[in-house]
Amino acid sequence: MLSALLKRSCQRPLCLLPPALFCLTLFCCLRLPTAQAVPLTLTLAYADIESFPYQAGNGIEPANPPGIAVELIQQAAADLGIKVNFLRMPGRRVLSEMEEGHVDGGFIYSYNSDRIRSGVYPLRDGKPDRSRRLATLHYVLYRRMHDKVSWNGSQFSHLSTPLGANTGYSVVADLRRQGVNVEEARSTAQNIQKLRSGRLDAYVAQSIVVDAYLAGAKITDIEKIAPPVSSKDYFLMFSHQFYASHSPLAEALWQHLGEIRDRATEQLAKRYQD
Repeated sequence: MLSALLKRSCQRPLCLLPPALFCLTLFCCLRLPTAQAVPLTLTLAYADIESFPYQAGNGIEPANPPGIAVELIQQAAADLGIKVNFLRMPGRRVLSEMEEGHVDGGFIYSYNSDRIRSGVYPLRDGKPDRSRRLATLHYVLYRRMHDKVSWNGSQFSHLSTPLGANTGYSVVADLRRQGVNVEEARSTAQNIQKLRSGRLDAYVAQSIVVDAYLAGAKITDIEKIAPPVSSKDYFLMFSHQFYASHSPLAEALWQHLGEIRDRATEQLAKRYQD
């Protein structure tokens, strides 16, 4: 499929090609003797804990359906004639495996300067290029129904216990930089249980994940407080090793993800509403 796509592309002026296909065609023409030399299979890793609906299910096997982020990457890669092998593992191991070059990339990660040693983000003028993000997620405060804990957009009030958060989430470092005492737990279920039992006064997490969990578990004694504590863009990252060898291919995939993201996400979301 890729060789046919490239053959058709090479018959058109490069300036008329879509940006993603332009990058991929240029990659093949300038750096490789034949289209067959393009690495047709990427190995990408993501966390083994559900972050619904972007990563569905728990455990080392992809769920069916696997989640919006997984399907979005599959679609963008397939459009470019690339196959993807997905691996699931603990989130911190994803970063270490990417840093060592044992996987080609990982997702779904917000920008964090500490993660730069593990992999490469899509950048523009040295900053994360949000036009090529996978998603934008919102971190929101959850409390027991009618409790006084609140967030006014700049500070928390009425906190007498540490604030709950999921281990590995970038918001943990953000909160600690603000001087907030944070207690981490591995999963949404663990944090909600601690919140309901009174071990936590409040919990900050991605609203799309917690809302789905509360609805699925039919929990009605926890409420969400506006405004969001923060909003973050999330990206597919590539290992430094992969990017050094195949940067035009990485750029092409990032570019195409940005081109199809909104339309594809709207279509895919219907599969995850029930």
